[in-house]
Amino acid sequence: MKITQSVYFLLALVLLGGCQNNTVQGKSDNKVLSFNQIDIQGQEAYPIDLDNANGWLVVDADEGLTWLDSDFTPISQWSGKVATIDWRISIQQPHMILIAALDDSTSAIHLLHFDIAQASFNKLASLPANESDIEGVCLGNTRDGLSLFTIDTLGVLQHHGIEIELVDSQLSARLPAIRSLNIGPNMSDCAVIDTTHQLLIAEEEVGIWQYDALNEGENERKLIPFTVSGEVESISTHASGYVFAASPDSNNIWVFAANDEPNLLPAPADISLPNNIRLSSINIATNSAKLLMGAYDESQQQLYAIEVDWLAAQIGKTKLSVKKNKLQQADFDAVEAFYAVAETDSVQRFGDAADDPAIWIHASRPSKSLIFGTDKKYGLNIYSLRGELVQTLAVGKINNIDIRQNIFVNGQYKDIAVASNRSNQSMTVFSIDESGMAKHLIDISTDLNDVYGLCLYQHDDQLEVIINDTDGQFNRYQLATNTSEISAKKIDAFKANSQPEGCVVDDDTKRLFFCEESTGVWKMQLDNINGQPELIARAQAPVKADIEGMGIYNIDGEKFLVVSSQGNNRFAIYRIDANNELLGVFAIGANKALGIDAVSETDGIEVTSIPLGDAFPKGLLVVQDGRNVMPMAPQNFKLVSGEYLDDFITLKIRQLAQ
Repeated sequence: MKITQSVYFLLALVLLGGCQNNTVQGKSDNKVLSFNQIDIQGQEAYPIDLDNANGWLVVDADEGLTWLDSDFTPISQWSGKVATIDWRISIQQPHMILIAALDDSTSAIHLLHFDIAQASFNKLASLPANESDIEGVCLGNTRDGLSLFTIDTLGVLQHHGIEIELVDSQLSARLPAIRSLNIGPNMSDCAVIDTTHQLLIAEEEVGIWQYDALNEGENERKLIPFTVSGEVESISTHASGYVFAASPDSNNIWVFAANDEPNLLPAPADISLPNNIRLSSINIATNSAKLLMGAYDESQQQLYAIEVDWLAAQIGKTKLSVKKNKLQQADFDAVEAFYAVAETDSVQRFGDAADDPAIWIHASRPSKSLIFGTDKKYGLNIYSLRGELVQTLAVGKINNIDIRQNIFVNGQYKDIAVASNRSNQSMTVFSIDESGMAKHLIDISTDLNDVYGLCLYQHDDQLEVIINDTDGQFNRYQLATNTSEISAKKIDAFKANSQPEGCVVDDDTKRLFFCEESTGVWKMQLDNINGQPELIARAQAPVKADIEGMGIYNIDGEKFLVVSSQGNNRFAIYRIDANNELLGVFAIGANKALGIDAVSETDGIEVTSIPLGDAFPKGLLVVQDGRNVMPMAPQNFKLVSGEYLDDFITLKIRQLAQ
């Protein structure tokens, strides 16, 4: 096969006005570019510009993948019908180039390893298409690891992880499902900006949609409008944060910044091409400090290698942006990570449904203890410590729940659960039998407009309910339980300045702790009827609003308040017996070995230090997971061993003492 390398032309262009407001613009002037015509059959060319490898991957629907050296000489080939690819360096194996190749015949994705030293291709795994053909594929390296994204003809985005394994001295890979999103039809291409964890998807005649590429990312999108005529056919990203877009209807390559990073300079010049050049494919060497691009003109059936020298200077000026991204990454990595060892079955429906857990302790067999979890769209679900659903009660839009045990009820001691019920603005009361099964007893009306958070207070054989409203109002009720029908009497009321939710009472010291979501953590003495709430911890770094769930953990008689910091997907621990000192924050990461995803957007939590058998010898932390992925499913609750809490708290106290 003959490869002719020639300088196709030189032309000058300079951009006087860059893109504004994250809109893809079409203005450009002259700047010198150099073109190399690649005389080999193919529809896409991908530059590889690494310390240990320089060359080109060329995609052809009939011939497959061809590796060319930097002089465009064919070196090796992987046979197959390939429609398109994307490639990345493996985080787990930095010497490996991983390629996701879309099979033009079967619409399957083949994950290939390109061995740089041997210049050979090896297939590690395949991902078959479902009932809908896959039309686009892209890879991304984020703090979660290497991810694979596919787009099908129905407009569904599938997100898979990539786990490299060595089995019997042979490399292979697992592609666990992470999440799926309905993004709509007519999506033409996708690309990931690794440093900012952004997934970009081009919609042909609309513009470019920006998504979060993280496993636990927000399922939201932002449109970067395409303000020039023509369809966005191809996009490619650069490590600097710049994005490039091309359309066969125009002779421009548009350059823009996809984020609002203040240290990133305005986008450099759009690239003007001769009038006879119309590109349907562009691919940037994402890690290069220079702009090296492979391009394809479908009308002329011609591949080009393009180098734009001026980008090197631009990248030098934008190192602040890259450095900031690395600092953000380091900040995340510095946070202690706990890992769930089990998770509950999902609630019945997608949406914001699961909310608040409570832990019921089995009196004689703690390993048989149960988790009570609310479903705001349905009622109450009860789970085993393995996460299995053992009982469900359709009692309305249950929001928060709490449990107290050994309550004198109608002449005998029983366990009681009380929940805030937004279906009828009531307190829903359950009895719990000796095996942990619940029975709906009664709904007790409140005078609140929108019941929200709830916690119980047990003292002197008396049970009280503290329940709040989304407007900040708190009511305190005394329950009459030693009667044929449970009733309630309001004995106190107070109000927070803004929306509260989670609360917990330390019965021993008669202290109420509650959150004001945007402000912080408050404390109030319940044995002083005239007492006023005291702000003991503000929602400030490393804790971030919204503050939601609360629970109390006990080590050797000292109490520690565990709080969910929903705003940054973390959890904070306060030393409430020692000036409410913040001991530290932690995150709950993905337990990939068990296939349990990380925790994000947590509402309610509950914690106990009571040993619950061999699985939880130092108690249990239960947290609601607002985004349940690996694979994507309705919300659920994650179970974290109390050993993490015990070790974390003990270490922090030891460090403070030094």
